[in-house]
Amino acid sequence: MNEILLSAGDNAIMHVLNDGGIDMRNKLKKTALWMIICTLTVLLTACGGPETTYKRAQELLSKGKFVEAAEKFESIGSYEDASTLTMYSKACALCEEGQYDAGLAAFAMLGDFKDSAYRIIYYQALSMEKSAKEDNWKMLAEAQALHKTIPVFLDSAQRITAIDGRIEKAKDAQYKNAIALGESGRYLEAETAFRDLTDFKDSAKYVTYYEIREYEASVASSADQDAVLSAANRYQGMGNFADCRKRQANLIAKAEEIVSEKYEKVAALVEEGRYAEAEQTLAAFGKFGNHLVAENYYAIAEKYLDENRLDEAISAFGKCRDYKDARKRIAYLGVRKDEEALKQTQDTSEIMAVAEKYAEMGDYLDCADRFAKLKNQATAILDDKYETALQMRDEGNYGEAYKIFVGLGEYRDSLLNAASILKEHPKTPYQIAGVGDYVTMGVCEQDNETENGKEAIEWLILAKENERILVISKYLLAAKSFHSDWGYAITWENCTLRSWLNGEFMNEAFTPEEQAIILSTTVTAEKNPKYDAYEGNNTHDKLFLLSINEVKEYFDRDADPRCKTTPYAFYTSGSITGYRPDYDLWWLRTSGSPFRNHSSAVVVSDDGEILLHGAPVDNHLYFVRPAMWIDTGE
Repeated sequence: MNEILLSAGDNAIMHVLNDGGIDMRNKLKKTALWMIICTLTVLLTACGGPETTYKRAQELLSKGKFVEAAEKFESIGSYEDASTLTMYSKACALCEEGQYDAGLAAFAMLGDFKDSAYRIIYYQALSMEKSAKEDNWKMLAEAQALHKTIPVFLDSAQRITAIDGRIEKAKDAQYKNAIALGESGRYLEAETAFRDLTDFKDSAKYVTYYEIREYEASVASSADQDAVLSAANRYQGMGNFADCRKRQANLIAKAEEIVSEKYEKVAALVEEGRYAEAEQTLAAFGKFGNHLVAENYYAIAEKYLDENRLDEAISAFGKCRDYKDARKRIAYLGVRKDEEALKQTQDTSEIMAVAEKYAEMGDYLDCADRFAKLKNQATAILDDKYETALQMRDEGNYGEAYKIFVGLGEYRDSLLNAASILKEHPKTPYQIAGVGDYVTMGVCEQDNETENGKEAIEWLILAKENERILVISKYLLAAKSFHSDWGYAITWENCTLRSWLNGEFMNEAFTPEEQAIILSTTVTAEKNPKYDAYEGNNTHDKLFLLSINEVKEYFDRDADPRCKTTPYAFYTSGSITGYRPDYDLWWLRTSGSPFRNHSSAVVVSDDGEILLHGAPVDNHLYFVRPAMWIDTGE
């Protein structure tokens, strides 16, 4: 090379000498400078420059000699992309040395330079592989999943295959550990471990198995056979897995043992007479093995019955449901209670009502004997009353004798004896009745069925004094206007209703004998306490209407002034609605408020209120409730 440089210099010098120009010296200087540059270029080329180093670094990088490549790239500074390659090489070197965090951080800074993105995935996967513990198959699976995203990069394909083996080994380690946890009684931890393994081997079955084991442990010391049996039933679907059959059999045996112990306890309590405690045990018995519960309740009920504890026996038989004759026993005991309620009663109708219930039960238990006993009891009472009534009649106490004979009804010839007394002493029913009682006298159509004849009129006794009684009809007997015309100054004294009651109604309703004991009474004309209405004069009547003051006097707290109509009275009233209310309005004899020269009379409303202003006297939709005094003297 030096020879090449000298030849070039000689030729240049000869050229300058041959030129011979004025500025030969300047040309000589330029030629010398050119020669120096050429010499330096040759020397640099012979020693190796940045390009050579760059190429050498690239070779080292491709061979995976990352540390040496980094040094070469770093030595040529900013030549081309040497500085970036320096970082890249160092990132690779860090990761290869296991310093994944630092290396991955460097790759992240490089962005999409070369295969940095792939390197990030690769070394993340490699990091997981290295740090995964023996049984951490989940981390290995994550590493494998990363490799699968870059299957042809570096040795990812080989690593994918290798990780399969490691995952299998890790799962097997967790599987064995889970079994160890379960067998040590740590069921919940075992369930969690097997649940993580999903479909590895029989992990799914082990999840169920240890769930059942956990439940079994919770009922191990229970006295609830249903809970124990529930645990046994859970093993049913497990077939021959592990020791499921054996455990199921043991649990069923335990449930049966609990049932047996409960029945033994009930029997002991019954034997000791502690029936209530025995019932409590049965009440909390449970479902499994309860086929003998009804039988035990029945036995307890029989004990109660033996001791005549009827309410408790009924309750116990009720818990037997359809066992044997439990329902019939309850009916029988109901009649027994009715019999006990009779106590010392002399009411033969009540006694016979209970006796008939025994008769309906036929030969069941002692029903026939109890029926006979009650019938004899009733007969003895009737005989005694009959003899008492005969004695009273013979002694001249006709009222009490009549009352007893009527009460005896069809017993022997009681009704004939009552009729005989009534024929000779017609006032007897009224003499023996008291205030608030009902008596009958007279007849009129009431049920609106004319083909069956007229019905007896019932009267409520309002007062009893001086051998007379004041009565008022139980029902509203007719719909009538107070007066036939609207008129002026119409009072009880001159109204047509007074004439009708003491004329037509009197003659049609009462026999001459009955009319004879209805007293003619002074009927006072009373002022309206609120309105200045003409009251008229006192009258003398057998039948009359009550006044305001009389309603207030006789219908106190215990007597209700509200009154119902008879069907006949309502349907002949001319009501256009056709609706029959529970109660209706009825006339009083006191004058009401005058309205436009139209007379009115006070009425009692359907809710029992006295309407002082009254209603027009010609209104035919109001009803009649007659009153009278009956002579009860001898």
